[in-house]
Amino acid sequence: MAVALTHKPRLRREIVVTLLVKFAVIYALWYLFFSEPVDENLEAPQVADTLFGSAPVTSPPAVDSVIHPVINPVINPKEK
Repeated sequence: MAVALTHKPRLRREIVVTLLVKFAVIYALWYLFFSEPVDENLEAPQVADTLFGSAPVTSPPAVDSVIHPVINPVINPKEK
């Protein structure tokens, strides 16, 4: 019974330390990548157009330009 009581504070401390480290890493990632915009002249409509703008329309490739796999004939060992 005494062993179980000594493990609880250590487990609690380990959980708290793990959560603190995780929050520190998440905060560091946010600070490095999301805290400030890279370009001061960049505005929300420009970002939206870049992310959700229409993609250029391309025509599908012609049937003749599709590369077909080469099928190798099976060589009969007796014919060698």
